[in-house]
Amino acid sequence: MNPFNSAATLGTNGFEVSLNYFTGIPDINTLSDPNLKKNFRSLLKKDDTTKEKALREILNSSDVRIFEDYTAAVAWVQIYPKLSIDLSRNVRLLAHQLQTKIVHTLGKKYSRFLPDTIGAWIIGTYDTERVVSSQVRTEFLSCFNEEKFESLFTIFQVPLLNFVNQLLNSETQNSLSNEQQVSKDEALLKFNRAVTSSTQMFQRALQLPNHSEESVELIDKITDSHSPLWDNFSSKDLNIRRHTLQTVPLLLSYSENLLKPLTKAVFKSCRKINKKQALLNSTIVLPTLNALHRLVVQSNNFWTLSKNSQDYFIDFVSLGSCNCDPIYYRLLSEIITSSDDSFISLENDAFFTTITDIIYRSISKERQSNSIVVGWIIFLDIILKFKVPEELIIKKVTPFIVSLLNKSKLDSAIVKKTSHFFVALPSDELLLTINDLVLDSLVGKKIIFGEEPLNAELFLNNYFNVLASEPDSLSECLRMLCSNALNSLEDEELDLEEKPTNSLVLVEGIISHNFTEYSNEVEGFLFGLLAFLDVSFVKEPLKTLTLYSESQLFDDRVLHEVINDFFVKLEDVNDNLLISYFLKKIPQIKHFDIAKCPNLVSFTLKKSGQSFTENDSAVIFKLLTKDVLKNLYNQALDSSKHWEGFIANCCSQYQNDLFLKFVLEEPQFLVNLWKRFSSSKDLLNLIEINNNTDPNFIVEFKQSLLSFLLQASFEDSKNVPEILAHILKAENGPEMLALPDKRLITNLANGVKFGSYQTILSNPLQHNVALFKIDDVHNGESLRSIYSISAVISYILFLLKNKLVAEKVHIKVLAVLTEAVVDHTFLSPDPEAYLVDLHSNSVNYILGLTKDLTTEDVLNVISDANTESVLSSLLKEAEKNIFVARIATRILSNKLQYSKPAMFTLSFLNDLYKRGLPILSIVLISLPQEVLFSTELDRFRNQIASYLVGIQNSKEILSSGLPHLTLLNNFTLLEEETISNTVEIIEANRSMMVLQSFSKLLECDIAYDQGFIPMRIQMLIYLHNCISKKLINSDGLAPTYEVLSNLVRDSLGVVSMELESATATELTKGMSIALAYFTFRSLILLQKSSQVNSDIWMSEKETIITEFLAVVKVFDFKVENLCTELVLNFTEQVLIDIVPDSSLNEEIDFFYEQLETSFSLLMLKVTTQVLYKVLLNNHQNFVIEMELQKMSVKADEDTQKLKPELPPLLIQLITTPFEEYIEFESPEVVARYLFGWYLVLLHFRNVTYDIRKSYLGQIEDFLSGFLSFVFWQIDFEHDKSFYQHLKSNTQVNRPMIFEKLSSDLPMDVQFKTFTVYLYYTALELLGSSCKHWFMDIKNRQLKSTIEEVTKTLISPILINSELDAVDRRLKSSEILTKDENLKVKTNRQQHDVKSQYTIDEQTMEMTIRLPDTYPLTNVMVEGLHRIGVKEQQWRAWLNSCQRVISSSNGTIIEALELFNKNVNYHFSGFEECAVCYSILHLDSSLPSQSCHTCNNKFHSGCLYKWFKSSGTSTCPLCRSTFNFSRRKLDTERSREQF
Repeated sequence: MNPFNSAATLGTNGFEVSLNYFTGIPDINTLSDPNLKKNFRSLLKKDDTTKEKALREILNSSDVRIFEDYTAAVAWVQIYPKLSIDLSRNVRLLAHQLQTKIVHTLGKKYSRFLPDTIGAWIIGTYDTERVVSSQVRTEFLSCFNEEKFESLFTIFQVPLLNFVNQLLNSETQNSLSNEQQVSKDEALLKFNRAVTSSTQMFQRALQLPNHSEESVELIDKITDSHSPLWDNFSSKDLNIRRHTLQTVPLLLSYSENLLKPLTKAVFKSCRKINKKQALLNSTIVLPTLNALHRLVVQSNNFWTLSKNSQDYFIDFVSLGSCNCDPIYYRLLSEIITSSDDSFISLENDAFFTTITDIIYRSISKERQSNSIVVGWIIFLDIILKFKVPEELIIKKVTPFIVSLLNKSKLDSAIVKKTSHFFVALPSDELLLTINDLVLDSLVGKKIIFGEEPLNAELFLNNYFNVLASEPDSLSECLRMLCSNALNSLEDEELDLEEKPTNSLVLVEGIISHNFTEYSNEVEGFLFGLLAFLDVSFVKEPLKTLTLYSESQLFDDRVLHEVINDFFVKLEDVNDNLLISYFLKKIPQIKHFDIAKCPNLVSFTLKKSGQSFTENDSAVIFKLLTKDVLKNLYNQALDSSKHWEGFIANCCSQYQNDLFLKFVLEEPQFLVNLWKRFSSSKDLLNLIEINNNTDPNFIVEFKQSLLSFLLQASFEDSKNVPEILAHILKAENGPEMLALPDKRLITNLANGVKFGSYQTILSNPLQHNVALFKIDDVHNGESLRSIYSISAVISYILFLLKNKLVAEKVHIKVLAVLTEAVVDHTFLSPDPEAYLVDLHSNSVNYILGLTKDLTTEDVLNVISDANTESVLSSLLKEAEKNIFVARIATRILSNKLQYSKPAMFTLSFLNDLYKRGLPILSIVLISLPQEVLFSTELDRFRNQIASYLVGIQNSKEILSSGLPHLTLLNNFTLLEEETISNTVEIIEANRSMMVLQSFSKLLECDIAYDQGFIPMRIQMLIYLHNCISKKLINSDGLAPTYEVLSNLVRDSLGVVSMELESATATELTKGMSIALAYFTFRSLILLQKSSQVNSDIWMSEKETIITEFLAVVKVFDFKVENLCTELVLNFTEQVLIDIVPDSSLNEEIDFFYEQLETSFSLLMLKVTTQVLYKVLLNNHQNFVIEMELQKMSVKADEDTQKLKPELPPLLIQLITTPFEEYIEFESPEVVARYLFGWYLVLLHFRNVTYDIRKSYLGQIEDFLSGFLSFVFWQIDFEHDKSFYQHLKSNTQVNRPMIFEKLSSDLPMDVQFKTFTVYLYYTALELLGSSCKHWFMDIKNRQLKSTIEEVTKTLISPILINSELDAVDRRLKSSEILTKDENLKVKTNRQQHDVKSQYTIDEQTMEMTIRLPDTYPLTNVMVEGLHRIGVKEQQWRAWLNSCQRVISSSNGTIIEALELFNKNVNYHFSGFEECAVCYSILHLDSSLPSQSCHTCNNKFHSGCLYKWFKSSGTSTCPLCRSTFNFSRRKLDTERSREQF
């Protein structure tokens, strides 16, 4: 006999199929396929994950035709029903998917087994988890269409009912689940889910039109009096109860004989409801009520079939609807009105009292408006159906009606129903009661019902609407209410402090319903209201006036007289807030015309000159005058918001005469319209269209446009093209655009100066700027705004392109301004892209003017200064204006690029020389290399060089030497990629004479003057080019190198001195920066060429580096621009590649200071790289010294021991993350924090266990904060573009922020990418600490994001890095290769490392496997084969390996070395620690502490942990007191380890 009462079977093919866990178990041994056998064995296990994996493997196999095999099919048929009700959702889903796939694939071959599994399959469509039921139904429909699916219930009604019968009558929670494998709660959950689903399937079976005899028999079993089905009506599981209650109508339709048991079961359900679970009860209230309704329909005296049924019913309905569907009230009404019982009767007074209270309470608790409406409508209907005394109705219903009218604004359906209710009552007593309540409180009194005051406005509105809904039937009460309200103000004894708010509400009702018969009374009432106006009574009368203006009672005279008197009364009250409120509301009154209110007109005229709100201005604009307009205009200038309102009001109230006069008298008005063009264009259109022929207006218009251009801001300058295009569209646009040229040019010429020598680094003339005058712009001297310059450029360019002006005059101005913009963008910290585009457009336009000129034409223009052309005009101006010279250079470089040497005779060049060196330099810098280095120019080049040899005194150095050296440098600009052999630009002897001249120049009396700096720059350019571009023969190379080294050394001193000088001007500072650039460049060249001239370099290197560091310490890197960036790039190169670590280490405090205080992002980057270089070297030396200290046999007690300590400043930088997002925080703050972590983390590279542990203790309080900071700053879930950027374009294991390629990315993207790199580094070096942080995260969504990002971006790189490190170590390390019995292999596909140790032809084997989310998930250390080692010791070794990686931030290599050392030492006879059973500790120490009693050995670290945990200093084994003695360290072991 089955102890679980599970004797039935689902099988129809001669083998047992069941739902329980102990019968119908498939015989796995009969399966022939080994994989299938393995998977079915997994399906019989208790672990859900194992079952899921097995089902997935079967599903993912190429073909399920393996189930054509009978034994395989039988095995599946037996196990499927058990899986279909499994506790795991995924198991159920996968089982149903596999069933679908089998049926779909095998088709008719599976049909014999379908009756056995159809119940298990269809029950999936009724699964309580919607994701399962919906997916199973979808899969069903993939095998059968909708019609066939429905027919399955008819075809397989017997198997389906058998399934239900088996589950309800034969199974229990103990038979479905093994209590040894799952908890009671889990078993109950599984059973309840199965019962719920089977009950729904039972409902569907009951709906079938015909039932076979077998089906009837099964239904009878299910509904047998002893069946658990009846207990399910009162089940504690509300899902089971709800679906069981839903079977009542179906069971009654099936058999009337079930009326009595169903009645008892339903009332038992009513009795067993927990009233404290209102929210949960909402799921069963409606099914229960529906069951009662079906019972009363079946038999209206069914109450008699169960004891105390009426009491249970009252208890049940006292729960209320629990906010379920509004149909609740309809069902309840039908139950009440259809019953035939002595208690449940429409004539029972007690029942009336009870049920009305219950329904009222239920409606009062409703949350949905629809339920409230339906509830009240049905409630009123129920009341009318009762046949109880009228006095009782009045007594009970009056509070309900008052409460209804006082709740909220009534829905129109309730209003209509309530009015019908009043009409249907046998008398007006209820209505008159409410009417009296209202009439007693019209003026100054509260409406009180019982003891509580009502919401008068709400109550009166609702009551009036109810009466007005039936004006004919309820006319008497309505008339009485209206008359009393309108006459309520006529009592002379009224206290004006008592406000007629209740009367006002009723009068508003009269107005809203357009009761025109009361027009005169309403007029009198409105004027009567004025007497009551005060601070507390303004809003209500205004609301009434608004309603009056929109109604059929409206009279224009009455409205404006009342409003005017209203305002007069408010002025008497003298409350500014009330007046502002009045001004805001009056415009909203329909038909309002302020001109009809004289007192209000006077007020607005006065008000326009004072401060007022934006909303008030809309009223004031209706009485606009010039003075009012001026006041409004001045106030609108304060904010863009006020301005937009001002423009909108100007356009809506535009009066041309008024605005024209205002424009002529207020010159700045049009300028401000231009400045706010986007919001002002509509008003500008109106002014221009109406006045474009007025000469006075045109003059003022031009003047305003000029003023606008000269006052332009950045935004203004960007809008200029749009503004000009707007003007040009006007009827006489060209005339309005024509401005006085002389005035414009004069204003600009005085404002634009060439005042920065730094631009030598970036302009078409290059070094030739030395030939032009440079203005010394002193501090505080303001130049013309770059934005006004850009505005004028746009203006001139617009005029030229549209052929509105003569070209030559304007092109000169355009040339000056365009090149001034270039200088601004070069020297600006944040150059605007708009200015770059503007310069490009201007240059392209000027180049386009000369596009038709041939090379010969250009040479003719150069030769003949008197020709009339654009180019000739520019060349004349270029002799005295460097900006024009730069534009001329751009033109000539374009036109002379294909010129030939024969075109440039000596006489041609000499003529240019006589004309002036500036013009000559423009031509030379524009020539192609083929011409510059041609033999035709040999004589001219030597002629220029001769001027350098013949310098006699200091005066000639700058007057003759500087310009001629500048010209000579044009012949050194050879492109390096074209260099193959040495190219001598001048004769060798003359070249040596030039070098000798340079040596003398460096010793002259003005060599260290500020004026000599340009000469130094030209000498640096010449010497640098001669060496780097092979312009001097081998004999001259050494002297050139020596002169250059002396020049670099002295120039560094000059730069340092000038930058420190307190008297330095902007001009000399600019020269010093330019000198620094060329000096640093030459310094790098000296180092690159040091192999050729090593003696000279070694003799000067120390001095040069000292001078260089002095320059770095005084250089101002705060000004970030392209010039500073160029200098800083060379600075970085010298610091990293040339300056030795020892020198940098001496200046480390300076670099720390820069890291802490610098506001230059470029400097922070350089400083960080320098510190990285220094700290890395110091760190490596420190690690060696620490190991040497450990190796010392007997340390000197007087010697100070080294301690691993991180630099305090770095700790300070990483202590607290900044609080803003990277996008909104200043770059230097972001950089300091991130660079601090970058430098801190380098200390964890290549360190020992002890050092790593010490460092970690210093930052562990901040590490978790940093890791959380990473995922707070970067929203990987929503910032898909950045995440994709990381996945596709970025290597997260490189600090790309320091690479030049990254500079093209936005700064916030660079910082975020670097943040991810730091996260990668933290995982790489501190994996176990990061893992602990990850495991402590409670936010599941965040945790999932971190896991996915790490798995995608970080883990693959770290895993490969670990495996690469193992492979590299295998080739180099003695530890892993010296023992021929030891083999270590890496497996890239499995991400594991296998260590094999062979002993007497037997293998000891251990594997370390890295998970996909390494290191956030523990590595798996598995001992595959153990030989000659006790199990306890073997486990200890494996656990030690695990701890190295998972708890100590160690690497796989360290874990492997620890394991293999343990193996070696074990078989070499070493004794293990008696605590951890390992020979080697994590810190690689041997057991060195012995107990004198038991002689067991221990690691010092293990003893320390034991003493700390036990609180005593006794031996862990024998418990005797442990005596320590100083022991000699094993120096040989230490040296070997090191």
